[in-house]
Amino acid sequence: ANGDTANKIGTFEKAIVAKEFDIPFYVAVPFSTIDFSLTDGSMIPIEERSEDEVLYYSGPDADGTMRNIRLASPGSHALNPAFDVTPAKYITAFITEKGIIKPGEIGKFNSEINEQLNKWTIEHLNKWTSEHLNAEGIEHLKHRRQLNAKP
Repeated sequence: ANGDTANKIGTFEKAIVAKEFDIPFYVAVPFSTIDFSLTDGSMIPIEERSEDEVLYYSGPDADGTMRNIRLASPGSHALNPAFDVTPAKYITAFITEKGIIKPGEIGKFNSEINEQLNKWTIEHLNKWTSEHLNAEGIEHLKHRRQLNAKP
């Protein structure tokens, strides 16, 4: 995760304009939505929506009858991505419940999360082991092994 961000269409252009005019551009995001498995924005899958949303307009005619009107020339096609990707270089920082994080600092959080996850895993594994592998639990496992060994 390098700080590239997927958001609604138009976010990228707003970030570019903000940078051009020296206006800080912040992205408010729940920390849980940051995908640390992706190295950059080129890996973000972008949903492609129906081109009809761009090529047609629905509305009432003069008599109040709803009609679909084609806005583009017949045979024209359109791309209609649900999101665009804003490169990290246009983002000042992310506002999260963990605080304000600059794009270049996101990797640091990934390391901290992995450390916390490893610590949690070890603690819970130790707890499970002490609860289930006491003398009674070991006898139960031995008994099950004996049952399974019988032909």
